[in-house]
Amino acid sequence: MTRSLALFAIAISALLQLHTARADEATKVPPRYAVLSLIGENMEVIGYRWSIASNLNQNEHSAMPVPDAGFDATALRTAQEVIQAGEGKPQALLYAPTNHQLPEDPASLFHESKVELPADVAQAMQKDGASYALLITRRRHDADLQMRHGQTGSGHLEGVGYYVDQNKHMINQQTHFESRGFLAPYVSLQLSLIDVASGKIIAKREIYRSATLAAPGALETNNPWFILDESRKVARLNRMIEVEMKKAVPLLLKHDERPDDGDKSSS
Repeated sequence: MTRSLALFAIAISALLQLHTARADEATKVPPRYAVLSLIGENMEVIGYRWSIASNLNQNEHSAMPVPDAGFDATALRTAQEVIQAGEGKPQALLYAPTNHQLPEDPASLFHESKVELPADVAQAMQKDGASYALLITRRRHDADLQMRHGQTGSGHLEGVGYYVDQNKHMINQQTHFESRGFLAPYVSLQLSLIDVASGKIIAKREIYRSATLAAPGALETNNPWFILDESRKVARLNRMIEVEMKKAVPLLLKHDERPDDGDKSSS
């Protein structure tokens, strides 16, 4: 074979390989992620209490139902946006199981290195062609609320909600108004990437974000709970979910399991 024929054969071979690679790319099925959020519609409210007699923390925990809060909807929408913006045109399939399909405590779904989803939910994901599931659940975290200088808070918190302290001396950084007590919105969640077929946990990513809010001026009452009205409380939490999900989901998909302690702020 002459040199020119050899070069021609090499060129043809390269073109065939390029054509095959492009054909394979064209027929490649984009990965599908099933996204399931179990944050729920409750906003946790933690009231700080301290007992001098027992010298023990006596925080009061209550769950405030907010049916129209849309915490799960915010998490699902944000996850879908991030996933579908990734390389390879992945698809995000959103799931909203009814209450009877899921346990009251999402932690009961976890068994060592696996997640056991209800059979009908797992079957629906497999039927839809999802290879992976992104599960969003509440997570327990120490109540370490960042102030401008140092931290405050005691006990623990979980999910989404507000920590209320009616005693601590505060100065609003914008208005310089001095008051007693603060309101602290927080989000504490866990993202789990799961193999749908086996239930095995591939990667986890923890989210924690908090802020401490001091009264900007005189309130009608001395209760810092009224620093924000109900609609602004809900909007603040949804915004925190959105911001942290946008940071955490790409890292989860890269299997980066380092905890994310969020961006804690005060005012």
